[in-house]
Amino acid sequence: MGSDTCGSIRMPAAHNNLVGLRGTRGLSSRTGIVPLSSTQDIGGPIARTITDLAIMLDATVGSDPADAVTQIGEGRVPRSFRDALSAEALKGKRIGVLQSLFGAAPEDQEVTVVVNKALDRMKQAGAEVLPVVVPGLDDLLRDSSLINAEFKFDLADYLAQHEDSPVKSLGEILERGLYHVALEANFRARNSPEKRDSEEYRRAMIKRTAIRQAVLAVFEEYRLAAVVYPTLRRKAARIGDAQAGTNCQLSAHSGLPALAVPAGFTDDGIPVGIDLLGREFSDAELLSIGFAFEQSARFRRAPFSAPALVDGKAPLPIQLATAIGVFDYYPLSGLLTYRPDLERLTTGHVTAIWIHRGDEQKPGPAIHQLFAASGAGLARAVTLSNVDRDALRDGKLFVRVYSAQGIGAIQNFKLTFPAR
Repeated sequence: MGSDTCGSIRMPAAHNNLVGLRGTRGLSSRTGIVPLSSTQDIGGPIARTITDLAIMLDATVGSDPADAVTQIGEGRVPRSFRDALSAEALKGKRIGVLQSLFGAAPEDQEVTVVVNKALDRMKQAGAEVLPVVVPGLDDLLRDSSLINAEFKFDLADYLAQHEDSPVKSLGEILERGLYHVALEANFRARNSPEKRDSEEYRRAMIKRTAIRQAVLAVFEEYRLAAVVYPTLRRKAARIGDAQAGTNCQLSAHSGLPALAVPAGFTDDGIPVGIDLLGREFSDAELLSIGFAFEQSARFRRAPFSAPALVDGKAPLPIQLATAIGVFDYYPLSGLLTYRPDLERLTTGHVTAIWIHRGDEQKPGPAIHQLFAASGAGLARAVTLSNVDRDALRDGKLFVRVYSAQGIGAIQNFKLTFPAR
């Protein structure tokens, strides 16, 4: 389960080849969620498949006396999301492609290529896919967030409900240094409003109404079942780097539901997701469209770090023996360790050992150095990337041994899994 104020259900889903729903406001209770913005906060599931998502929704949606917002959904929540799923749901549906939410920078093109291929899959499944424009959308989205305006006050209300809370306000958290340095700028900005009903808040509320009306006008004009765009315009950043390219605002600031579904993978194996945006309380229809797309495209892949169990247990390391030592591959982590034959290294005039990716006729580029006679010394472990793991599985990783006697390798060893 997750909470999405501006993307925290959909972005993790997109980055991890999962599905996630930011539902219509009032569909699910927010009770227990630590608030960022009471207007934008939504609770909902993240799951492996649309069916799993529907099962979770059937167990969690509906009225909650502790959350008055759920009264909006009374009489509008379907009896069963799972029963509404149809593998034929894309046939004849008009799906609008919001091109303004695709990235224009060179770094965005990997995602654009993947998403365009996913749109072709939708067409093959019977959908009519057409470009649409929401006039003035960029200007409408600008300064339409309520997080800065509401967080300070919503957090204080939440803390007041808990008598044993060690702090009672965002200001107290700042005064006592109870925050990570990466959050300081945001926390200080969000602690600055003196009252909830500020001019900034009123302007944002006006913009949110305008966004909603503009989007719904496009639905009417083009007779759409959903609008589609990349969940993020750019692929997942490495841990520690800033993530660019989020499209979280459209659903969060319009109040309309959005379903994130897998759209495929970049060439280096990074998952990409798309959002399907719908009308208010069209959540069941979105799930059915997502289900039809899922059944047609089959983009879901189990993560390499969760392989099938062997006799009820996680698989053991796989041993790959060569004439220069023994390699052990750990399927759960992608770690490849090397136990060298030290006598062979010292008596054979070996100057370097590298792992190459390619085939027997053309070994391809060097990707990991295991040994250098001077300088680097001996590397006993390397972590394989997505591409490297696939190459190992397909028999396309080679260990090349170099000597001082020539430029080329004196020996090649193919890394292959032992026969079972």
